[in-house]
Amino acid sequence: MLRGFGTTARGALLALALVMAVVGPAAPAVAQGDSGGAITIVKDDELPSNAEIAVRLSESTPLPDVRRVVISRDDDFADALASGVLQSSSPLLLVPRNGPVPERVIGEIRRVGASSAVILGGTSAVAPAVEQQLAAEGLTVQRRSGGSRFETAVAIAREEAGDATTAILARAFPSDPANPTQGFADALAAGGMAAANDWPILLSDTAALTPATREYLAGSAIDRVLIVGGTAAISQGVEDEIRTMVGQTERIAGDSRAETAVEIAKERGDESAADAGRIVLVDGSSPDGFAGGFAAAAHSARFDAPILLSDGLRLPPATEAFLAPAAAAFAGTGQGPTVTCVVHPLACDGGREALGLAELPLLSVDPPINSLVQPGQQVTLRLGPVAEGAGRDVTVKGSCLSGTRDLTTDGSGRATFALAGQLNEVCSVEITYGEGEDSVAQGYSYTTDPEGQRGPGISVSSEVFTYGTAVPTSPVYVNDTISCTGGQSAEAREDSAYEARILQEDFHVQSFSLTSFPFDVTPGATCTARVEVPSGVSRTLWGVYSWSDAGLRNPLLLGNGTTATFSFDELGQDVSDVDVVWILETNTADVGRPEPTGPGTPGQVFNPDGLPVVCDGELLGDGLSFLEPGALCEVSSPTAGVQVLVVEPGRAVQAQDRATFSPLATQETVGVYAVVTGEGAGPVGSCTDAPEVEYATITPGMTTPAAPSTVHAFYGFAGEQLRMRADRSGDSDLDPVLALYDPAGGLLDSNDDGDSALNSRLDVTLPVEGLYCLEVGGFGGTTGAYLLAVDPAPVFTDSQVLDAATPEGTYSYTGQAGDLLVMEMRAPGFAPTDPILELYDAQGNLVAADDDGGGYPNARLVVTIPATGDYLVRVSVYAESYGPFTFEASYPTSAAAFAAR
Repeated sequence: MLRGFGTTARGALLALALVMAVVGPAAPAVAQGDSGGAITIVKDDELPSNAEIAVRLSESTPLPDVRRVVISRDDDFADALASGVLQSSSPLLLVPRNGPVPERVIGEIRRVGASSAVILGGTSAVAPAVEQQLAAEGLTVQRRSGGSRFETAVAIAREEAGDATTAILARAFPSDPANPTQGFADALAAGGMAAANDWPILLSDTAALTPATREYLAGSAIDRVLIVGGTAAISQGVEDEIRTMVGQTERIAGDSRAETAVEIAKERGDESAADAGRIVLVDGSSPDGFAGGFAAAAHSARFDAPILLSDGLRLPPATEAFLAPAAAAFAGTGQGPTVTCVVHPLACDGGREALGLAELPLLSVDPPINSLVQPGQQVTLRLGPVAEGAGRDVTVKGSCLSGTRDLTTDGSGRATFALAGQLNEVCSVEITYGEGEDSVAQGYSYTTDPEGQRGPGISVSSEVFTYGTAVPTSPVYVNDTISCTGGQSAEAREDSAYEARILQEDFHVQSFSLTSFPFDVTPGATCTARVEVPSGVSRTLWGVYSWSDAGLRNPLLLGNGTTATFSFDELGQDVSDVDVVWILETNTADVGRPEPTGPGTPGQVFNPDGLPVVCDGELLGDGLSFLEPGALCEVSSPTAGVQVLVVEPGRAVQAQDRATFSPLATQETVGVYAVVTGEGAGPVGSCTDAPEVEYATITPGMTTPAAPSTVHAFYGFAGEQLRMRADRSGDSDLDPVLALYDPAGGLLDSNDDGDSALNSRLDVTLPVEGLYCLEVGGFGGTTGAYLLAVDPAPVFTDSQVLDAATPEGTYSYTGQAGDLLVMEMRAPGFAPTDPILELYDAQGNLVAADDDGGGYPNARLVVTIPATGDYLVRVSVYAESYGPFTFEASYPTSAAAFAAR
């Protein structure tokens, strides 16, 4: 749920830049010699497509006599898993599955001079329109495809490596559906080994050898199989079966995906980076890491360079340990391995540092970016530190200048240029430095100041986000403090508390943060930032950035730990803004809350019913109150027949006679509500006049600030098993809280987030016959539209994942005429799935279908079965919005047959 979530536009962009791979200029890169350097495929301030990443890797890989290219879809890794053997002489390029082929891809095909193309996968993976466009370019087009990724891998092996006696075996699917990158992590590093040796990559399920792979091995010349990954990836049973078939197996595995990549490097003959002329770093943890990872196979084979993995922003210990010996072996020689970076700039910097390579220079300008300037004013740029910035060629252009300036920095890394004599109200400057693939371009803007009123203030702010291997089950709460003293200003202090909310369940970055309000200090100030993190955070990193003066590419400072101290003089440049970014690694789902200490943003308590809430000895009034974080609050039932309901993050919603709580210093609100439980009272008086909920239908409703809860009624029978849901509707701000009251007015059950992050669900067996009340309110005082349903309890439940290889599924149902069949297909949490449900009779006729009938994106069908017989339920998704789903079916008699097919 996103209540209380917020970030500035600048903060959102910074967070995106820290978590997404960013790629440099589009011009073909020239490969450097193996004398110690870097090819930065991934670099400055862009958010490239997967297709663009593959093109730039091809541009950096001088393959001789390229006669064909390999084409795979850009949104899924299924068919690219086995592409390594094709890349011994052919680059892998990625395209949208339905086309059109991007101009950059067409341009690269023309550049390499290919006359043919091999498409991986069938027409459901890469549409005929792509094949037709390639043919129109004069290419001879073939496919390597099968009914699944297993059969596609076998087809590649038969056509491309028919004489091979060694094969590589990798898993095809993740063991944990919540961690989809498991499905390709081991195969990334194996791709270069396959391309270098012309070995096919075969695929298998984890627990059992896939029939297509078994059949191929039985009839091929393969007498040796290299299994990549541990038994959690490919089971011991699969290895034993293969050994009986081919005679020899070897497992290449470590305790993590990064260690497995290192073991593959050793299998290729490199005990450490000191033995290698080049290293390829790819992202082994982000969902789109497969794009650069698989497309790097040709590069890896061409330069005999092992492929190693990063973990998003950093290098895992196994990768660092492999790189470190090179720094010692080549210290002072100016030699050493080249590193090809297909990773985030922070991870690339870590690789360069581990290899002993020089740091890239940082750029600053004076006046700082976004300053007020005057026509003809002198601007000084500086590349630092001096060792890297002196004597550099720099090009300056833009609307702030009357032309292009080609400059060279002096011995201190500085160069000066003048702005044009006439300026628009806002103008731009673009400064480019570095050569070839290491070039960096940074953009700046200035505002014209005819009266010369430029001020000295420096904006200071902070942000928090998390990454790691596990998705926390509750929000990650962080207390943060920044204080600055000295300089030309009095002490400036900012104390803030943050709540980092989970946005996506991937292996890479998992949440952004609330951002502190900036405050101003002046040059010469020294700042200390501290962060209090909860239990479950295994590592805390920090970076000091200047959005305006250094850009997202270049941190001014980096460090570990929960305290960061810096002075503006020590930063080595005149910055106009500073952003302290805290990076929290979470590798456990059980993340607690830190205990607030000291003054901070007030906690909030919402007490609309005027209950006797006492916090640190002070009686709160009605409505909203603000408290010091960590204040101890107590509330008890004011009269007989009334209980209290305390609603806060991570707390079970349960009415009780007495409750204690401590409001946290966040924008969250702790709500305290009165619940009437007296005989016949109901939640807000009698249910007699409440609107009736129609059984097995969707009933819309609305709450407003004037009426923050709404009551519905239905007549139930003793022993009846029901499921009740209250879902947020559309763009409503409501975070539903659902409560059920029995005919005597007693609270039976209540729920906040039992169904998903924003929806409530109750599963109950009614105790007596009579009129029941359902009350829908909002967490933390939220109001808005909702959808309410009272259905028979599900008799059949199944959870699956749909993807490009399995785009649909089916269930069989044997029904009786007149049966009321209720089916729902729901996307869990923030999953991208947009389900579609269809019901067919035995003759294949469509009986009913639905897309968003359960409230977007969930599908829902309520059907009265027209005739006794067999039926087929088809589940799919709208417009390839693949992902996990839960399917549930309810009907009056559980004897009816319902099963997955």
